[in-house]
Amino acid sequence: PEIARRIENFLGIDITVNNLQTRPADNEKEKLRGFEAFVDRKLKTLGFDTTIISRSVFNLAARHDDVILANVSENARNFRKSASMLHGISEVTGKRAVFVSNRFPKSNFEGVPVITREELNEVDGIEGFEGMVEERTDF
Repeated sequence: PEIARRIENFLGIDITVNNLQTRPADNEKEKLRGFEAFVDRKLKTLGFDTTIISRSVFNLAARHDDVILANVSENARNFRKSASMLHGISEVTGKRAVFVSNRFPKSNFEGVPVITREELNEVDGIEGFEGMVEERTDF
């Protein structure tokens, strides 16, 4: 329920959560490490407001004018498990989704754009990142 509320607040949409008990999180501010931390810092440097999401198909949400849901993982094998669900969430919410990986041979995986670490390093600003996501999105 707490994760659902955080997603609701960040996306600005209403997700119905009925009759569920919440328990306080041990650590309200979750930490990203390694590659995920790099992506979070880079998106913040570009000008995005980011939120860490745990126990979800996506683990990072970035917002500027619109929201982008990101599944960030060094290991692209994790993408296979979540691709159709992430694509579905993107279609239902009307929010863009993206995979960010160290290396991946495709620019789109099962309808979800893929951006590599190298490409992310080369992006100059929010418009460049959003443009890359837009041109690789398969709705």
